[in-house]
Amino acid sequence: MLMNNWYVAAKSHEVNAEKPLIVRMLGQNFVLFRTPENKAVCLTNTCCHRGGSIGRGELDGSGRIACGYHGWKFNPQGQCVEIPALGKDTAIPRRARVDSYPVEEHFDWVWVFLGDLEEKERPAIPTTVFPEYHDKENWRVVSIEFDADVNWARGHENSLDSAHPAFVHSRFGRRSAPKVQIVPLVENAFGGHNATRERVPPKHKQVSKDIARLVSKKRGNTIASTDSYLAGISHRIDITREGNIRQVTVSARTPVDPCNTRIFMHQVRNYLMEEEHDEARLDGIRLAFREDYEAVASVEPKFVPRSMAHQLLVESDQLETAFRRVLFEKVKAGWEIDFEKLERDGRYRHFSIPSPARRKDPKNWVHPVVPTTFPRPD
Repeated sequence: MLMNNWYVAAKSHEVNAEKPLIVRMLGQNFVLFRTPENKAVCLTNTCCHRGGSIGRGELDGSGRIACGYHGWKFNPQGQCVEIPALGKDTAIPRRARVDSYPVEEHFDWVWVFLGDLEEKERPAIPTTVFPEYHDKENWRVVSIEFDADVNWARGHENSLDSAHPAFVHSRFGRRSAPKVQIVPLVENAFGGHNATRERVPPKHKQVSKDIARLVSKKRGNTIASTDSYLAGISHRIDITREGNIRQVTVSARTPVDPCNTRIFMHQVRNYLMEEEHDEARLDGIRLAFREDYEAVASVEPKFVPRSMAHQLLVESDQLETAFRRVLFEKVKAGWEIDFEKLERDGRYRHFSIPSPARRKDPKNWVHPVVPTTFPRPD
C-alpha cells in the first residue's frame, strides 16, 4: 500500500458537522467530519492519550471533536485544545496532537492526502478528466460503491486490462475476437497513461434488451479509451458505440488494507437518459463487478509480484506494465507501507501515517510514523 497519495475516503454526503465518520484506509482508522464552514476534515482516529477512538466522540459545533474515551478535544489541525480531566486552565502539552491530512472534494467524493509531501510535490488529482459528470443536461449519472476482499493493485490492473473481457465478461466480451489492438501509450498529466483501442463489439444477443434496440446487429467496432491515474488509484474508461452512443466510467480504489479494497464509481451515459433506465445500468455494473471479482480473487499470488520477471507480461499488457513501473518507482521512493512490520510492532504502539505538519515540525509527536519497505527520503 502506498502513502503520499490521494485516496477517496467517502462520499461527500456521508461527511457532516453533526456526527463523525470513521473510515479505514491503508490499514489505519481515520475520522472525518465537517467544520461549521462546511470544510471536510480528516484526522488520525487514534487519540495520543490512551489510544481511544476519536471518532466515537462528539463534535462541539465549532469545528472541534472530543475523543470518545476521555473527551480530549482536537481542532481541525489535530492539536489538542482541551483536556477535561485537568481542567480548563491547564497548559496543553505540545505532544498532545494527532495527524491532520489535506482534504479536497471532487465528483462528490472526499479525497484525503495520506502523506507528508508538500502541496507542490503531491500527485495531481484528475479533476479535469470527467467533465461529463457535471453536464447533467447531456449525461445521465449513476453511482455505486463496492467492497472487495482483493488486493488494490491487482484490482486496478484488472480494470486496465483489455484482454480479459473476451473471457470474463458475458455482456461485452467476445471470445471469437480476443486479439488486443496494440497502440502507442500516451502519458497523461496524472501519473498514468492512456490507451485508445478498437475492439470487435459483442454479439447482438449478448447486450441488454434496451441497448439491443439502439444498435444494429451488424455494426462497426467499439472504441475503448482507458486512462490510468496515480491519485486515487483511479481510472477512466470511455466506450463509444455506433451512433456516438457513449458511456464513461470513472472509478477510484481505496486500499482498506492489503487484502481489502473499497471501490467508488460513477458511470455516465448519453443514451436512455430517463431515470427508469438507471436500475438496468446498475445491474449491468453489478454483473461486471461480480465477474471481475471472481477472476481477481482467484489469481496467485494475491499481491502484485515485486519484479517484472516473476510473471510473463506480454505486449497486450501495455497499461498493466506501465502501471507496475509507476508502482515500483513509488515503492523505491519509500512510499510503500511495510504492513507486516506494522502489524507486528503495532500490537504495542500505534503508528501513524505522517502528515504535512509532521514534516514541518518532526519533533514532539506521540505516535511514530508507519514503517516503510524502503528508507524514507531525507
